[in-house]
Amino acid sequence: MIWHVIAASVTGKSHLRQAKGNEDAYCFASRLDGVLVLAVSDGAGSASCGAQGAELATMGVVTFLSEEQLPTTQEAWQPLMQGVAQHIHNTLEAHAITQQKEARDFACTLLVAVLAPSHSALLQVGDGAIIGTSNEAMTRLTQAVHGEYASETVFITSQDYLDYCSCTVILSETITGLALLTDGLESVAMDLRTNQPFSPFFTPLFRFASIEQEDNKKSQILASFLMSERLAQRTHDDMTLVVAVRS
Repeated sequence: MIWHVIAASVTGKSHLRQAKGNEDAYCFASRLDGVLVLAVSDGAGSASCGAQGAELATMGVVTFLSEEQLPTTQEAWQPLMQGVAQHIHNTLEAHAITQQKEARDFACTLLVAVLAPSHSALLQVGDGAIIGTSNEAMTRLTQAVHGEYASETVFITSQDYLDYCSCTVILSETITGLALLTDGLESVAMDLRTNQPFSPFFTPLFRFASIEQEDNKKSQILASFLMSERLAQRTHDDMTLVVAVRS
C-alpha cells in the first residue's frame, strides 16, 4: 500500500494584517515499514508561543511514532493513540518548564493520522477536521471541539485534554484518501449545518492529489490555491491542509 502526500500551510489574512506569522504547523513521514504518519496542529492565537507549540507537537508526534511498535489488533490502537496525546501533552509541559513559562503559553490543537497496512488510526484534540474518502463518499472520522464563542476550543496543553480526545480506528482498505485541516479551512471545507465534509471542496481536491505529477509540485499548486483571493474572502485565519491518497 503506497500513499502519496501533498501539503501546504499559509498565513491567514488577519495574521498578515497584524504582522503575525503562521501559527499552524504540519509534519509527516513514512516509517521504514511503510507506515505513514501525519500530524497537523494549530497554535492558539491567545498563546504567546502557540506557533512554537504547534511545531513541537507535530514534530513530536512523528518522532514518537517512528520508534513505537505498532499494534497488531484493532483493540490496541486506541490506547496507543491516547499515549500519543499524553506524550505530546507531557512534552509541551516539560518544554514550558525549561523556558520558565506556563504550558498554556504553548497551547495548540492536534490532529494525527497513522496509516498502516491493516488499520488506520486517527486522533483529534481541538478543532479542525480529519476527513476520509472512499469512492468519493466522504465522512468526518473524528469529532472537533468548538466552544461557545468563535475560535474557542480545547488544546492538547489543557489539563482535561484526555476528556476531549476523539479517536477512531478503521480498516485501511475502507479509505482511499485522507485530509487533515486546521479550523481556518472549516468555513469553506465543511458544511457547518451538518458538520460534515462539503463535497464540492473535497471531491476535486482528492482527484487533484491523485493525478500523475510530482508530489512537491502538487503541494506548490495547493499552496497557491490556499493563498487565492477566492479563499481569502471567506476565511481570515491560517490555513493548513495535508492530503494523503492511496495508489
